[in-house]
Amino acid sequence: MGALIAFLLGVTVLWAFVGWALAGPVAVGSLAFYMLRDTRERAKPIYSGDATWLYGVALVAIGIGVVVSAWRIAQWAGQL
Repeated sequence: MGALIAFLLGVTVLWAFVGWALAGPVAVGSLAFYMLRDTRERAKPIYSGDATWLYGVALVAIGIGVVVSAWRIAQWAGQL
C-alpha cells in the first residue's frame, strides 16, 4: 500500500509521508491477520500449512512499501 501511494500519488512529498506512515500499521495489521488465521488452522486436527509462503510475500511487500516511500522522501529531502 505504501509503495502504491508513493508511486501513484507521489507528486507531492506529503503522499510519500502518508504512504510511509501507513506502511507500519498496515504491516502490523496484515501480519496479525495472517498469524490469527495460521494459529486457527494449526489448532485443527489436520494442518496443511499451504499459506506459509504468504507470510514471506507479505513481509516482502511491506518492505517494498517502506523502502519506496522512504526513497521518495529522501529524494525530496535531497532537493532542499
